[in-house]
Amino acid sequence: MFSSGLMGLIIPLEDGQKDSIQKMKDDTNWRFTVLAPMIMASLTIFITCINYKELSIVDLLQSNDPESDEKAEIEIKKVYTIDESKLTYVEFAEILRG
Repeated sequence: MFSSGLMGLIIPLEDGQKDSIQKMKDDTNWRFTVLAPMIMASLTIFITCINYKELSIVDLLQSNDPESDEKAEIEIKKVYTIDESKLTYVEFAEILRG
């Protein structure tokens, strides 16, 4: 959104001069204003898909695979800080599992 606003600064506006309407018709900078956010959004989706390789904690907990329980515990440790004297990560996973 911010980049779209900045890119809009390069598009000529009607400023009351005789040729301003013709300048607006002849200008092709609108292509950059439209394409720049599309490229950035596509790049964001691509980077997100590369960086998040594991399933979510909820998906791991709902799976019946024993290996997914270990992965879920690792992911829970990445996200939550738990005082293990009161509650272990395995017990917390059981609470999340419902």
